[in-house]
Amino acid sequence: MFAPGAAALDQVGLAGYASASMNAVARRAGVATGTVYRHFPSKADLFAEVFQRASNRELEVLRGLAAERDMIAGVLVNRLRIGMRLQADPTVIYGLGDAFDGNLKKKHLLEDGPYNTYTRAGLPPTPIAMPGLASLKSALRPAKTESLYYVSRGDGSSHFSRNIDEHNRAVSKYQRGGR
Repeated sequence: MFAPGAAALDQVGLAGYASASMNAVARRAGVATGTVYRHFPSKADLFAEVFQRASNRELEVLRGLAAERDMIAGVLVNRLRIGMRLQADPTVIYGLGDAFDGNLKKKHLLEDGPYNTYTRAGLPPTPIAMPGLASLKSALRPAKTESLYYVSRGDGSSHFSRNIDEHNRAVSKYQRGGR
């Protein structure tokens, strides 16, 4: 368990943010600074948002290479910035709970639920994992990228795409064996 306040942030390597302005934290987290005070009544609420974003990244990265953590963070921040749905498989899997048998199907992506980021905009209602330090740092310092999509290559790495056409070609190549 972490100690309260700045000590807790120090324990996860983020102590410098305890005294930072909310706008500075928001900029690092990819949150629009013009709306920060409207959406986050306190710095604790803003840090909760960072934590939640990091938890989504943690599960995404567990499925791939840790070296891609910042790129995945960049893709998810890009999507949030433009109001695009996250469409992150781990959120759907989390929402399925014990009903998930290891095989995510198209019907799962279409069934609405609070954790289905294919059917709902924004972040899920709660974190879906306990993020590690590296994911928290990625949430605060996502890679600068123009990519909006990524797909697993099946070897632990991901292919990143800037547009849906490129992404669909990558899905066909890596997930459908070229079909």
